[in-house]
Amino acid sequence: MPCPYFEPQKALPQVTLANARLPLIDEFDGLCRALPEATPVPDGARLRLCNHGNVRGLCSHFPAQEPRCCFRFEVLRRSAAQLDLLFIEESLYAPLAWHPVTFEMEHEQLTPDPLDPCQRAQLLSFCRSYLRHCPA
Repeated sequence: MPCPYFEPQKALPQVTLANARLPLIDEFDGLCRALPEATPVPDGARLRLCNHGNVRGLCSHFPAQEPRCCFRFEVLRRSAAQLDLLFIEESLYAPLAWHPVTFEMEHEQLTPDPLDPCQRAQLLSFCRSYLRHCPA
């Protein structure tokens, strides 16, 4: 479950740990948005902190007052044209909020389209990885 402040930018061709279970399916490099200015994620933090979340007390950038610890994605249904997902915001491994989201494959559109850039980037990254690794 990725950190809520991680904005994935690109899937890495090689993962840091072979056979690691990755919440976004692929390992991603990207930006940290926990600071006032978006900053590139350091290599040492990318896998353990950004791609996996639940980093309260582990990452010096993670805001102490933030109730969300990570995001989780669940594919509910797949058709030829779309993925229906459940997007879950977690706090200490428990659901805090959840939202149904549809990914329309042809135009790579999310409905509803999240305003938060990290949520949007994580949902798109998850859907693209899912389709790449789980062909119909």
